[in-house]
Amino acid sequence: TDLVVDVVGWVTGPAVDTGDEACPGHGDALDIETLRTAYVRRPALHQVVGTDTIAVVMCTVPPNSTAYSSPVRHDVTPQSAAAFLNEHVTPYYDTVSNGRYAVRFVAAGTISLSASDGPSQCRAQASSRAGSPYTGAIGIDDTESSGGFAGPGYIYPYPSPGGDQSVLAGIANQTSRGGWLGGGNVSTRPNPAAFIHELGHMLHWPHSFIGPGFEYDNWVDVMSRGQGWCTVPGGTSRYNCDPANTMAFNRFAAGWLGAGDVVVHDGGTVNYLLDKPMGDGVQMVMLPDAAEPLSMMTIEARPAVGNDDFFEREGVAIHVVDQVARSSSPFSGISTGRRHRQAMGEPNTYDHVVEVGDQVTVHGVTIRVIERTGDRYVTQISGSYRMPGAAFFAESGATAALTHDLDTVH
Repeated sequence: TDLVVDVVGWVTGPAVDTGDEACPGHGDALDIETLRTAYVRRPALHQVVGTDTIAVVMCTVPPNSTAYSSPVRHDVTPQSAAAFLNEHVTPYYDTVSNGRYAVRFVAAGTISLSASDGPSQCRAQASSRAGSPYTGAIGIDDTESSGGFAGPGYIYPYPSPGGDQSVLAGIANQTSRGGWLGGGNVSTRPNPAAFIHELGHMLHWPHSFIGPGFEYDNWVDVMSRGQGWCTVPGGTSRYNCDPANTMAFNRFAAGWLGAGDVVVHDGGTVNYLLDKPMGDGVQMVMLPDAAEPLSMMTIEARPAVGNDDFFEREGVAIHVVDQVARSSSPFSGISTGRRHRQAMGEPNTYDHVVEVGDQVTVHGVTIRVIERTGDRYVTQISGSYRMPGAAFFAESGATAALTHDLDTVH
């Protein structure tokens, strides 16, 4: 029997469903590692599954320091700092990784800085003394300064280039993986979000932002401005310290999403039921550019619940993730050089979060949020992502060295 189809006509049958219900399935369910191989550049490098043991070192700043301006000192010890991190940072990562990544902080003594030593020397000396079993190190000074910086250390296995290595496979005094945070983050302004943010950089997570010139303008990503408010203990002034979730792509790259959590939309019109971060359903729809799949749009549900309970707008967040090598640097498009930015809108807004009943068209794709069911959103996605020109990505990821939160990549 021969099957003959008139491809310029039509086949009779039931009308295509154009209603607002979410489809029960969305095509073939691809293995999650197949997806990571296809859509994460150097996936083995970015995977972070297992135990991360981080040395916590206190840097003592001398009274005659020329590198620190704050004369005020605190009396937090490495032991109490490690206890603070294990209480506030460890549970966060256990939750957002679905138990796939366990970080523990261990007090590892003190370092006496010289008068000319600053935060960079604190970080470097903390890493240099962190031998086995430490896979990372954090230096905290004994001043009440704020801020911080961190990075994943050497991208290639130390000491010689070649191959991919998870950050959990190296030893801190060989990979230089670590960071520095000002002592105010554990004393006068206890700040779990600061440590969560910097540890994110140690996991290869970049900032997400529109710019220009400022890398903290995305309210729905802890790797940007996604931090709610806390009040100074015993006072009335406020500061950012309550961590939001990170973008779904970071969790995908780290190997924390499983089968059924990620869907690829290649075109056409489909209704998806998007679940909250760490939910049981689809947590990210990826729309790769057909000609360059390492540049894509990502769509994810972000209700104001859980870590995101301080959001001023909730709905479906739209980002662009770009892993294309756009310069001669071997780190362009990977690790903290990966470019994440809001797909649309103005800086420091929720413009890229589409609310129920709203519809937007951006980069060739139309997104309509039809309804909310619990913490899930029925979302209609139409069209195919068309990667914008290089100028769209010029700001995102280009000015890390200009910010206080330097992404250290060797």
